[in-house]
Amino acid sequence: MRLAVAAIAIGLALGGCAGAQPRVASSSAAAAALPAAGDQMPLQLLPPQTLAVRQCALFLWQKSEQPRRVLMALDTPPIARVQIDGRLIDLARIEVSGDLQWGHFPHAVYRGSGLTLRLDLVIENRERLVGGGLVPEGSISIERENGWSMIVPVAGMIACQ
Repeated sequence: MRLAVAAIAIGLALGGCAGAQPRVASSSAAAAALPAAGDQMPLQLLPPQTLAVRQCALFLWQKSEQPRRVLMALDTPPIARVQIDGRLIDLARIEVSGDLQWGHFPHAVYRGSGLTLRLDLVIENRERLVGGGLVPEGSISIERENGWSMIVPVAGMIACQ
């Protein structure tokens, strides 16, 4: 029974992962496409992603009336992927703190393309969830080099292929 529940939960999470590998913008192209500092810069729906065998990914959904997957962070290579203004952007992980769980940390900082993302998450291991963890609450702090920032409330899970 435990395995069945875990398989269903992870299957639902990874169901959004399958598909062709999306195009990723280069740093200079992504930075040029970012909105001006006064404009709103919401994280857009992240298209389905593919995991390699034995790879673990953190998937985060924006908490809202219409939750949408806004971030995927890989354990190897240590990057976070977001979509802003229709472009996929990969950001390198530059800092971590807290206990490693399923290849991810509750506090991590990612940087690239003129952006800094700070993740502050609660990661829980659930008895019935095998091969991953649950993120019942957290936030993504988005900062631009010019000082513009916003905080997005999130929830999600860590799933391993």
